[in-house]
Amino acid sequence: MGRRRFKNAGEAAAELFSGFNDWSAILTKHSIEAALAVVAANWAVHGTAGALLRNGWSKWSMAVAIAFLGLNLLLTGLMASRYNKQTGYADHDKDRWEREYEKAAGKASVWPYTRFIEVLGCVLRGLKVFVPLIAALLFVVSLFHGDTGHESQSVGNSSAPVRESARGDQASFGTSVARCISSTKC
Repeated sequence: MGRRRFKNAGEAAAELFSGFNDWSAILTKHSIEAALAVVAANWAVHGTAGALLRNGWSKWSMAVAIAFLGLNLLLTGLMASRYNKQTGYADHDKDRWEREYEKAAGKASVWPYTRFIEVLGCVLRGLKVFVPLIAALLFVVSLFHGDTGHESQSVGNSSAPVRESARGDQASFGTSVARCISSTKC
């Protein structure tokens, strides 16, 4: 029989918790990067605000990615406030906190967290995995269905695809933003 890796069960549990925290941090970082990459990919492929808006798949891809970024920020802020509240609860009455520790010791329990923190953590992890994947999937579909912002136009005797000009009837992203800022309808 081989040598034991851990000296006791507590050491093994500590490594599990540390690994969980590390992988959760990586998931958070990569999910935000993935959502931003989907937004950038949509702009790179479709090129103009008009082309993005004409392609329903791209429009949904952008909406899902941006909604994820906002929802992630909101729920992460909520999680931080719940941790802050629980920290205050622990600091307010140290004797009560010690009694709760004794009561939870050796049992399956959410303590020192709350049920809300546990559920919100599970929801956030699920969102961080699946929502950027949905946005990416919608982007991939947009490549094959709908307007990609590139039109086949005849140039002389060639029928090579020519990218839509930002000076044409479709404004570039920068021009759209400038128009939006200068208008009162924004």
